[in-house]
Amino acid sequence: LDLTQTVLQFNKLEKIEIGGTKGKTLTTSVRQIFADFLQALTKFQEVKYDIMDVESKEFDDDFYEFRCVIKELERRLGSVITQAFDDCTTVGNTFKLMDSFEGLLEREI
Repeated sequence: LDLTQTVLQFNKLEKIEIGGTKGKTLTTSVRQIFADFLQALTKFQEVKYDIMDVESKEFDDDFYEFRCVIKELERRLGSVITQAFDDCTTVGNTFKLMDSFEGLLEREI
């Protein structure tokens, strides 16, 4: 379930555009985070063993490595979101920003 939620939430990053004076830079950062996420996901999906083999420790190791990458991406994303909130000049912009990152704001860092 955690993997599915992670994939669904991070896929939202593909369409996010951030406005404001730092918007272009922050949007570029979000795009890079999304690209790094896709790279980690692809690596995890392309394993060469049977993931249904409960005796295999490879899945645990690969999933742990994937989670470590996700944690780093969450930290980077948290920094971007913080900068975007600092750049918001109106309450309306703040709510739009919160709406853009729906689901991702609830993740623990």
